[in-house]
Amino acid sequence: MGKVVKHPASALMDEVKAERAIVDTPEAEVLMEAVTRAVSAYFEYLDRHGLFYDEKRDLMRASALRVICSVIGDIEIGLEDGALDRRYGSGKDPDPECRGLNPTWPPPKVPRSQS
Repeated sequence: MGKVVKHPASALMDEVKAERAIVDTPEAEVLMEAVTRAVSAYFEYLDRHGLFYDEKRDLMRASALRVICSVIGDIEIGLEDGALDRRYGSGKDPDPECRGLNPTWPPPKVPRSQS
């Protein structure tokens, strides 16, 4: 009989199992619900102030609320493709129709037409 070889993903699957054992605990679920409520409340606050969608101009102003917590504890909360992200980050125009109504800096590069 031949030698039994471990599946290439077995180490990853062991990590998945260990992670699930932690994130599926009642304590983790309570904490996740609290985070979800807080993020939802902040999203609704920003939405009430028109930072996601401008009804007057029928225009998307941001595509998502981004929450990132790094391994060193830094927490970043911002609007994906919002004005700050378009000016200081790598944000793109969130308007799905790309009408160019959201100012972006630096302006997007327009390819030169080939003559």
